[in-house]
Amino acid sequence: EQLDKNNFEAQIMASQLPVVVEFWGPGGNLQILTAQVESLSKEEYEGKVNFYIVDAGANRGLVSSMKIKGVPAFLFFKNGQLFESMKGSDLSKEEIRAKTEELLQWNPT
Repeated sequence: EQLDKNNFEAQIMASQLPVVVEFWGPGGNLQILTAQVESLSKEEYEGKVNFYIVDAGANRGLVSSMKIKGVPAFLFFKNGQLFESMKGSDLSKEEIRAKTEELLQWNPT
């Protein structure tokens, strides 16, 4: 599901599940990575983690407020709190899976 400046905060704060948000932009590598993350969301984490995407080019204000310096960037949230972020076109599906597993174990205070 796509998020934008109008629904980003509501979806993150209202989620009963941990959340992974991918900020993306145009480019071949990014589309491949987005497809890999989509497979994670459907095959491994359905009902456990909500995955969302944000078009960074169309949501520059949101990108700025979240301090995104480049795409792709992944933000990991639980109970509305930012757990961690990762960025770079060289990220692998395995790295995102590992960070998602850490997110599931994290207990924000």
